[in-house]
Amino acid sequence: TLRKLNMDNSPVSDCFGGVFKTTIRYSASKASASLEPFWFVALDLTQAKSIALQDALKAYFAEEKIDGVYNDSTKQESKIGKRVEIQSCPQVLLLHLKRFMFDGAVAHKIMTRVEFPERLSMDEYSSAAAAADRACDYELIGVVSHHGTKMTQGHYTATIRQPTLEWFKLDDHSVASIDVEDVLQEQATAYLLIYERSKGKRTPPPSSGAV
Repeated sequence: TLRKLNMDNSPVSDCFGGVFKTTIRYSASKASASLEPFWFVALDLTQAKSIALQDALKAYFAEEKIDGVYNDSTKQESKIGKRVEIQSCPQVLLLHLKRFMFDGAVAHKIMTRVEFPERLSMDEYSSAAAAADRACDYELIGVVSHHGTKMTQGHYTATIRQPTLEWFKLDDHSVASIDVEDVLQEQATAYLLIYERSKGKRTPPPSSGAV
């Protein structure tokens, strides 16, 4: 069986909207699936010193095993597998790194360094139909970073790529040119990664210096 939740059309959904396919498999019955819209992917971070973005994605899309569902007809417990994959990749993919952890009334910031690439393929986490036309290949176009060790303190900056492929860092009223190699070093501060569908091979312009 397939259940579908439709997404309302809007400029936001046209840009950021994708579709998740959630499949639940029972050991002794047919699988059921549902299609649901999504606008971002929120990734849990470990307490490790450093992880790769791909590892966080693999953990998010890994099949979840659930035991202990009792079947009255067979008098046995059944195993359930739950899997989420991307049915339709968005034009712009938002990856939210969950850096804030709540412990009762106290919030802690997770300082794990996340190694993220300039180019990202989501084919591994997508359905065959979504991956077939290379619609899930992405290029990094923006990073929102949180600087500081506490949720209640700190400072946000944004680094964005222009259509000219030049990168600029926005820090309050300051705007400065930055090399992509330096963008990829925002590993300990990156809070939101913004990827856009790849438009093919591009050659970045030479560095233009500070603005």
